[in-house]
Amino acid sequence: MIGALGELHPQVATRFGLDVGCAVFEFDLGVLLEGEPRRPRYREVSRFPLVRRDLAVLVAADRPAGEIAAAIAQGGGAHLLSVDLFDRYQGRGVPEGRVSLAFRLVFQRIDRTLTDEEVAAAVQRVVRTLERRFDAKLR
Repeated sequence: MIGALGELHPQVATRFGLDVGCAVFEFDLGVLLEGEPRRPRYREVSRFPLVRRDLAVLVAADRPAGEIAAAIAQGGGAHLLSVDLFDRYQGRGVPEGRVSLAFRLVFQRIDRTLTDEEVAAAVQRVVRTLERRFDAKLR
């Protein structure tokens, strides 16, 4: 953990004479400065359209979503640009001890438009990877 961010409690804000909502943050600069500096990476901008696919899977509730996202990024192929978690659900309709995680996958090529078949094959590779590594079930 490198820090924390949150809203100041209204009672505390009042004690400081603040009449509006106030955010407070704290960062551990030592941790931030320890890491390797990242060099900016250049990626050519494509003139061809993005293809978005949403994928929801059931996994063990104690499995970190970051591990799942990393596996998706690995298994998605060279044309997978991004993986974003947009929903986490646990409750009615989800088996005990499991959680539903929904990810948005964005694909694009530099040289041409991706076909539906290419995107479907990439998504299937991702699903097989998640089934094998995390006993995930497609939702």
